[in-house]
Amino acid sequence: MLSMSVRSVGGKEFRISELYFQSDRLARQACKVCGRVGKRVLPVTMATHIAVEYWSLINEGYFFCFTPSCPIIYYNNVNDVYFSRFDVKTRFGPKESDPPRPICYCLQVTEEQIENEILFKGCCYSLEDIEAYTRAGTGKWCLTTNPSGKCCREYLPSIIEKYLEKSRGGPAERALNKVALLVEEQYQSVELGVDGMTCESCVTAVKSTIEQLGGKDVVVSLTEGKAKATIPIALKPEQLAQQLSEMGYDTRVLNVRR
Repeated sequence: MLSMSVRSVGGKEFRISELYFQSDRLARQACKVCGRVGKRVLPVTMATHIAVEYWSLINEGYFFCFTPSCPIIYYNNVNDVYFSRFDVKTRFGPKESDPPRPICYCLQVTEEQIENEILFKGCCYSLEDIEAYTRAGTGKWCLTTNPSGKCCREYLPSIIEKYLEKSRGGPAERALNKVALLVEEQYQSVELGVDGMTCESCVTAVKSTIEQLGGKDVVVSLTEGKAKATIPIALKPEQLAQQLSEMGYDTRVLNVRR
């Protein structure tokens, strides 16, 4: 009788996917639990991420399962040996729902850091930005540091795209909606102290937020940690400072002139 489940080395049972039964099992490359084809993983990678008592099970026949929703990490269909995410020492970020979710193992970058850069600081808008400001995807020791043995660039773009999609309707846009009715043509000059800016993308994010809230003649200085602008009378400087603080920049009102 054909088995309908597999048992991991840790004793957990997982149902075999219908997709696997429909696949070409002679290739023996599809993960039985999700039915998708994984990628070869070397023994040196596995040895780094599984407990010593399992080293005797290591050989050249294992694959790594990248499917985020699948609990399987390493599998060998020839020997019927399966390691789930509960059986390895290192968390694989894309398969985890709770923090910390490691993404780049060489430079110690988590998904939480990427989320913060895109959604709250508004610094990054592309894969290149994330690489520049977090260094994710630029390491050189992926073969041993990453449980997959591959560079995080295998899955980094999809994670970044997820947060870029969420950034539509982010803090600045929500604040803009709150003050959409404040249309009085009266302005005041405000000077803010803005701590936490670390790069020119931060300067752009701060300037863009002030402009979206109705500000004009905006000047942001990275070296001085300050922002100057002319804003509508209806927009209180304290509201503006609070909005920037919610984005991750410690902001205070220094001066107001009407």
